[in-house]
Amino acid sequence: MEQPQAFQYEQLRGMNTRLEMILCGDTEYLLQACISRIQAALWHWEQVLSRFDPEAETYKMNSGAFRMPFSLSEDLWEALSFAVDFREKTSGFFDVFHLVNQHAERAVDSLVAMEETAHTIQFLTEEVRVDFGGMGKGLFLKQLPEILDQFQIENAFISFGESSIYARGHRPDGVAWTLQLSPECGFDQQLRLTNQFLSVSGMHGQSAHIRDKLGNLPCNHGVAVVGDCPLALEAISTTLYLEPGMEGELKKHFALEGLYRAKHKMKGSQTGADFPVVHLT
Repeated sequence: MEQPQAFQYEQLRGMNTRLEMILCGDTEYLLQACISRIQAALWHWEQVLSRFDPEAETYKMNSGAFRMPFSLSEDLWEALSFAVDFREKTSGFFDVFHLVNQHAERAVDSLVAMEETAHTIQFLTEEVRVDFGGMGKGLFLKQLPEILDQFQIENAFISFGESSIYARGHRPDGVAWTLQLSPECGFDQQLRLTNQFLSVSGMHGQSAHIRDKLGNLPCNHGVAVVGDCPLALEAISTTLYLEPGMEGELKKHFALEGLYRAKHKMKGSQTGADFPVVHLT
């Protein structure tokens, strides 16, 4: 008979939210080693992307890149390169470059100068700030398949803040990972995911962090998208939440395996109440 797999649930904190994991592997030792590696990766990305930690690379870039060219690590250069590419493909709706004066000019080449050979960036105005809040979870999740492969973890469910999810393989009973998108958030869909990522945008009432180009909270319904690249999904879900009419343009640049729109705005949106976005069933 085939030996049952070891099974473990773990919860971590990172990027100011909760990371929950269900891992299935050959031995408890491999599961623990994998969790330690995931925790190290989470800490690493926080040290690259945080704009609040004075020791983090993005904080230092925001503090010093106006005065002189700032030398970037490979990971921060890659993150910024993705950000510039996504900004172009989403017509500026997905944008990590923020200005103290929201109404100022926002063309990328008027905000920053990036030098590919030297991997440097220089801000062209004092008002520029970089905020990776919209893509940090995607950058982290993009690394997970490689980490899970290293520890022979074929089946896993990983939820990052409930809005960014990776479903690998299947449940311990052999059934695909089954999710219920929250009815309180306006959805009525049940999804079955296998080796896929999910990103949901627009689900947090008055605590919402997604703003339009002028810094305003949008009034649109939530959006959930499924695909094979978590980083691209973060950009897609954010863009479609801000501008539902961008669907056709986005499909020219990105492959989508599923797109789901909330039928109504989330309950509690006037009070600031937050609900679980996804229920694992």
